[in-house]
Amino acid sequence: MWLKTYLIITGIGAFVGLTMPWLVIIGSFLIIPGIILASMPTAFMYGVAFALFRLLLGAFLSGVSLNVMSGAATLALFWTIPQPGLTWARGMLASLKEPDIQASAPIALKGDILLARPFEGRCDALCAALLKTPGVTSVRVQTPRGHSNTYRIVPDSTPGKRSTVIGHGLLEEWRYDASDPLAP
Repeated sequence: MWLKTYLIITGIGAFVGLTMPWLVIIGSFLIIPGIILASMPTAFMYGVAFALFRLLLGAFLSGVSLNVMSGAATLALFWTIPQPGLTWARGMLASLKEPDIQASAPIALKGDILLARPFEGRCDALCAALLKTPGVTSVRVQTPRGHSNTYRIVPDSTPGKRSTVIGHGLLEEWRYDASDPLAP
């Protein structure tokens, strides 16, 4: 009988707390009613799991041992559910704690370079310096929104109709220019 009463009270409390969240906020001003209303959905979930385990184990056990085993099974269930996520989070945390890796020799930059930027922008001083580095053919600047522009220094050629210098004598991927203002 006590389990039915518990499930009815926590079920009604969970329903009220979930359907009227403003009531939980108002109850939070009075502290105790807010804590009670906020904890009702969790208490109801634990009660339902306990009742299901009690129903399943009722054929094998009775009395106090039935309640103890049902409680232990409920706690084990709610301990087991978050374990995969916790394992993943611990792995991510461990990877963040790994020491920095030092190269045995300076790393030579060659080919196409990707700059992932936390802000919107065009080719800045770092991009220009990378383009002037021997062996670098182009620099792609990528923004957090997923947009990217590829910059390269174009050799001397006849300017076309679409040629527009964007700064530092650099051109966007779809544009070209015959001159390089940064040339020595």
